Amino acid sequence: MTDPTSAIQNIRSDMADKALVFSSITVLPALALSLNRISDGGWVPVMALHILVALIIIGSAIFRGKISLTTRGVILIGVFLLVSAGGYLNYGLMGAGRTFSFFGVIIALSLFGLRASLITLALSLLILLVSSFNFLSGNIILRESLSSYHSYQSTWTLAVVTMVFVSGTSIALVSGLLQGLTNVLKELELSNNELEIAYSGESKKNEEKTNFLSIMSHEIRTPLNGILGIARLLQDTRLDEEQKPRVDTIISSGKDLLGILNNVLDVNKIESGVVKLECVPTNLSKLVYQTINNFEYPVRDKGLDLISNIEIDPELTVLADPTRIQQIIANLISNSIKFTEQGHIKVICSQIYHAEDKVIEEKDTVICLSVRDTGKGIKSTNIGSIFDLFEQEDNTITRQYGGTGLGLTITKQFAELMGGSIEVLSEINKGTTFNVYIPFNRATETLPDLAHTDANREKFQLKLSILLVEDTRLNAYIAKAFLEKMGHTVELAENGKIAVDFVMEKTFDLIFMDIHMPVMDGVEATTIIREKYSSETLPIIGLTADAFSDNHIKFKNVGMNEILTKPFDKDDLENVLMNLFSH
Repeated sequence: MTDPTSAIQNIRSDMADKALVFSSITVLPALALSLNRISDGGWVPVMALHILVALIIIGSAIFRGKISLTTRGVILIGVFLLVSAGGYLNYGLMGAGRTFSFFGVIIALSLFGLRASLITLALSLLILLVSSFNFLSGNIILRESLSSYHSYQSTWTLAVVTMVFVSGTSIALVSGLLQGLTNVLKELELSNNELEIAYSGESKKNEEKTNFLSIMSHEIRTPLNGILGIARLLQDTRLDEEQKPRVDTIISSGKDLLGILNNVLDVNKIESGVVKLECVPTNLSKLVYQTINNFEYPVRDKGLDLISNIEIDPELTVLADPTRIQQIIANLISNSIKFTEQGHIKVICSQIYHAEDKVIEEKDTVICLSVRDTGKGIKSTNIGSIFDLFEQEDNTITRQYGGTGLGLTITKQFAELMGGSIEVLSEINKGTTFNVYIPFNRATETLPDLAHTDANREKFQLKLSILLVEDTRLNAYIAKAFLEKMGHTVELAENGKIAVDFVMEKTFDLIFMDIHMPVMDGVEATTIIREKYSSETLPIIGLTADAFSDNHIKFKNVGMNEILTKPFDKDDLENVLMNLFSH
């Protein structure tokens, strides 16, 4: 991109070039006239001065490529001051002194700025005073006997030459300015094109990275759905005391792997600027309690105490993204569990007043989510780096404790996306405190009655005829097992084409449609089915390992009622069915 200083320098250089060239052309008549006067025996000193000025201008124009901008500018200003001095002394010199003095100031301002123009003006005034003093004191005497130089014809000739000289140089300065601006615009256009190419390249790379992550997400989530699904089915069978903790370990490890995968996807979404925060009525107190309770067993297994202190109004309802808030709390608690060997972890939720310096956006309420531990602490010199992508306090952390270094990065970025901030207070061997400040607006809508929702789940005993479209045999087995345990009748189809044929021959209450399948995928199959059945007549729930919300929107646009992301469990199936059929 063109540097502003360089652009101004280029414009001034173009102006100086044009001024020198035009000046050298316009002084040629004056040079010819002066040479002629010398041959006729005219006033030789004046003519010599004319010739000197003309030669300086013509010479600087011819050799301008070898002369720096500063030298060219000084030559122009010097020539005009010299001519103005002659004008003040009534020596002709192509015009009156005031005109050339004023023009010297303009050139100084154009080429070097205000300070140079003020200096030039001061020199012009000094020349005027000295010339006037010498003339009045009689130090300079005009030789009237040679008055032929001031004849009517000569005066008008020099006046025309002066006018052409000043006009030409003025045009040159304007022309140079326009030429310089044109060159800058061309450079800017070139820079803009280069930036567009670079941006296009970066966009392509980001798109390729997103596509790669989308594919990897699908490839990892598909087998992970099988692992977690089978483990949850095992959990519902009769297990002895030795088997039960092993199954629980499988589920816990699968959830950890899913959490890492979600973190990687979240980082990519944040970098790509596609994260969209929800804004739904949320009871903060219940949300925080629920999130803390999820860590009861991991904390207990490590021999730590988990303390919660919710200091906000139990009925406080705000507009928030509950999933991201849970993610923030979960990341901080997980981090504390990792680095705390003994003692406790304490989670505090409190309302902060006068917290303008803690948040980016001003809203009705500022909540502080604080997670304190009695762990190893963080060195003060390392606190700044713990929020960097893929960074931990030092290299030994990864070897000793593991982890990707994504949790705190995501926590900070989500807090800032919500208009808040995060701070760290730590002391070596005494513990660390993370304070997350998030502003919220209070919700005016009434939250759904959770007890009523649970009652609806209990009453929801509708038995449905379901078509399950899934090409992966293990995933089909798991989903079928979950649905049949809920009392539904399930028929399987291995791809979209078979599903379309089934729909044309039989009647179903609902379709679970996998997205990625051979022969015919779920999107094409849904499009064909929607030509015959509306979304109200025959609901279609998309099943996908694609966790990108933009793609979910595309799936809904072709006619899917809801999207269920793999891996899912029995509760996820119950919730989506209840949302569709309990009204």
